[in-house]
Amino acid sequence: MVLKDLAGTIAAAAGSKVIFESPNPLEEAGYSRATKARLNGDKLRALGWEPLYDLQTGVERTMRILRDV
Repeated sequence: MVLKDLAGTIAAAAGSKVIFESPNPLEEAGYSRATKARLNGDKLRALGWEPLYDLQTGVERTMRILRDV
């Protein structure tokens, strides 16, 4: 999963939409160019960790908890 997909999953759970904007020249100084970054839990699983929920369910549960606070 790429970060763009994670942002879309979180936005959908929040009833929102992600808008991606390119940085202007001033913002580029601190802009991350990690466009191919991928989320991977293999190292965590190698340590014995197993997720209780899939990503979408976990995000939805977290959003529900945050709304109730």
